[in-house]
Amino acid sequence: MSTDLAVVDRAAALDRPDDRPVVITSDQIALVKATLAPDATNDELELFFYDCRRRGVHPLDKLIHFTKRQGKYTPVTSIDFFRSRAGRTREHMGTDDAVFCGEPGSIDFAASVTVYRLVQHEKCAFTATARFLEFAPPPPNDFMWRKMPFNQLAKCAEAQALRKGFPQELDGLHIVDEMEHVDVDQAPPKTVKRASDKVVSTGAAGELTAALKVKDVRVFGKDKDNYAVTLVGATTEYTTKDQSLALELEKFKGTDHLVRLTFVDNDYQGKTYHNLKSFTVVEPPTPAPATGAPMTAGDIPFGR
Repeated sequence: MSTDLAVVDRAAALDRPDDRPVVITSDQIALVKATLAPDATNDELELFFYDCRRRGVHPLDKLIHFTKRQGKYTPVTSIDFFRSRAGRTREHMGTDDAVFCGEPGSIDFAASVTVYRLVQHEKCAFTATARFLEFAPPPPNDFMWRKMPFNQLAKCAEAQALRKGFPQELDGLHIVDEMEHVDVDQAPPKTVKRASDKVVSTGAAGELTAALKVKDVRVFGKDKDNYAVTLVGATTEYTTKDQSLALELEKFKGTDHLVRLTFVDNDYQGKTYHNLKSFTVVEPPTPAPATGAPMTAGDIPFGR
């Protein structure tokens, strides 16, 4: 492997005081391999060094991280690196605070960020939107998304906006928060349908539950490969081995969306289990009529 990779040091990467190169020695390559990229093949390590070289950073500065997503090398960085890259152009004209819609965890939760760049002496806006369901990782990898959902989603939106505004500086790079959802190797998620008459996943015909909110989705069993779903106001659990189905239901936990489960009873060792086969999503209830307006039976959402 070549040892003549020349990149600027950390100070140059951030402040750009000069163009003095730094040569990566054989010892440094061995250190990167042992500490920062232990799973890298020689080809992947060469590609990682190439990414660092063309971005003007040293691998040991940890400004670009070697990671593998679904078995493939993927360079990731932080939002601060994105901001510093935009700032170095001296054309970054500011970034607006994120604008949010929807409630954290809901299918409508999204953040939009606008970045400004000076283009041919004009201040131009570049706006991007990040949606919760597209970026939030499934449990148990969603700790920070539950703790700081606004912050996590805003960073994803800002990263997209910065890439729009500064493509030459940031093309091919993603921040770690954008990539957390692909860390888990699983089947593609099932498409969520908003209409109550559309089935999310197919299965054998069975009984239907009332339309209720999701209370909890838990993992159980010796091998942790079974999932139990409970609904608000119901004492019955509905079980499944379908991880993707359980994770889709998990996304509605704590939201105002109502779900209707389809299940089939199965007797095992003298006990009846309610095996979950599919679910449908019901639109969130509409607000109650204004004070003074008569309320009819049709104004009461089913299952609440």
